[in-house]
Amino acid sequence: MIFPNWQGSLGVPTVGDSITTKYEIYFESKETDRKQPLMYIQPRSLDGILTERGEDIRDLLQYNHTLTENLLEQYLASKTSLAISANLKGNLKNVLENYRSLLEYVSHYMADYCYPKPSVEKIQFPVANKNDTEGSFSRKIDKWYPGLGDEKPKVKEFLISQQHFSGEYWLNDLTVLSNANKHRALSRPVLNEFESTLVYFQGAGVRLGHMGLSYVKIEEEGALKFIGGNGEEAFIGGPCLLTVNNIPEKALDPGIIVKKESSLMHHIEGTSSSLAQTIWVISKNVYRTVSSICGRLS
Repeated sequence: MIFPNWQGSLGVPTVGDSITTKYEIYFESKETDRKQPLMYIQPRSLDGILTERGEDIRDLLQYNHTLTENLLEQYLASKTSLAISANLKGNLKNVLENYRSLLEYVSHYMADYCYPKPSVEKIQFPVANKNDTEGSFSRKIDKWYPGLGDEKPKVKEFLISQQHFSGEYWLNDLTVLSNANKHRALSRPVLNEFESTLVYFQGAGVRLGHMGLSYVKIEEEGALKFIGGNGEEAFIGGPCLLTVNNIPEKALDPGIIVKKESSLMHHIEGTSSSLAQTIWVISKNVYRTVSSICGRLS
């Protein structure tokens, strides 16, 4: 199997993530079973039972994760078409709005830890504008969620870590796309070329670039081990850095193949990747945000 498999667990490195390791990591050629992502959901009552809000978060997250997988399967099955069906565009709109709703659900949970509690009509998930710095955005959080930084400082730290000035752009993509789809018109993707590099041995390997990892950094004692279908093994030893445009051949065992791929896929204006990768990156980050904030509030 070529890793990452976008259908796999969101709890491990997946599309758009990077890996830095000082240990040996192995990849097998056999397919892995698809799993529903594990989630840390709050709020709960004193006896550990999910409240109605907790149930709403859990149910919508599970539902939309499945909807996202179906959307991507539908799209990838027909990606060679120059047109995107009305059904696919409608599903895209629903997926984006559901992810936005999940962030709003979590925002109301954060507001429970504020004093004074913000007005219900003004509660929304904090997203930095293009001119915000870490300092200006920190002050906005203090204004929007008074006392949250003192009561739950790790929640505030996490919110800051997910903004554009921290190198994260998925929140901006979600905001722009969901607002456009809801208030103006369905997104009109255009076709574009996206590059990736496969590094593999007998069917086991990694993909870098589009629909793959951003990079793999192997430190001095680390290695990637590929286990082929017949049990043979091949290694990439450290120290080295693997990117879509840089695969150091001296680090590769004999038999490891490096292959460049170019994919013609749809791109939504204002985002930095293909439709498929943009949606998957939003999906994984909403899942991780819900889980991270719920964990930090408990």
